[in-house]
Amino acid sequence: MKKLMLLGGARYALPVIEAAHKLGIYVITCDYLPDNIAHKYSDEYANVSIIDKEATLKAAKNLKIDGIMSFACDPGVVTAAYVAEEMGLLGVVNDDEILAAVKQAIEENPKAVEDYLAGQKASINFLMGQVMKLTRGKADPGETVKLLKENIE
Repeated sequence: MKKLMLLGGARYALPVIEAAHKLGIYVITCDYLPDNIAHKYSDEYANVSIIDKEATLKAAKNLKIDGIMSFACDPGVVTAAYVAEEMGLLGVVNDDEILAAVKQAIEENPKAVEDYLAGQKASINFLMGQVMKLTRGKADPGETVKLLKENIE
């Protein structure tokens, strides 16, 4: 079974956990707040600050994860990219596939696009999650956000 480390434990992670479970993925939520709601729905919880890149990397290695992402949790994006690079987990989807998924996510989620353009910058995370869903988690998060912004703005 594939293991996904999801950085953060707020309620915004619940749809990601649900989608991952439907795909048969074991979900590990990770942050320093053990009472966050998402931990109750994940398969496992790692008590590590998601802004501590080295501690998160150590936990990810110990847990033998197959993927990592930060959804609707901006502080974890840099850490997710760092851990993915250090562990060789970067996506294998080509640029054309990512761009197609980005365009589809934008087209299918006009409210999120509208919210983003209205200044609700966190809605880009929702769109990134949709791209990750479309690419089965293989899109590079940094490249995905860059493409989303380029195609929205």
